[in-house]
Amino acid sequence: MSLTYAKWLKLPFKRLPHERPLFNINGTTNKTGSLKYYADLQVQTGTKRTDMRFFLMDLGDHKVILGYPWFAANQPKIDWA
Repeated sequence: MSLTYAKWLKLPFKRLPHERPLFNINGTTNKTGSLKYYADLQVQTGTKRTDMRFFLMDLGDHKVILGYPWFAANQPKIDWA
């Protein structure tokens, strides 16, 4: 999740005990430099609620990227066609 977006939403976020290096998918260093913050949130998809951890960083124009943990927890039925 975008750190800027999390601040705009006034989400409660915490600092990681140890910073981690943060790289973009193309191998370059993320603008944030290192991963420092996270937010534990309850996500609702339909009627299902799941507790999930979101790491906060610079995502450019994106606010949130849902990855494998979200897909694994929710098992959405998607018609890719």
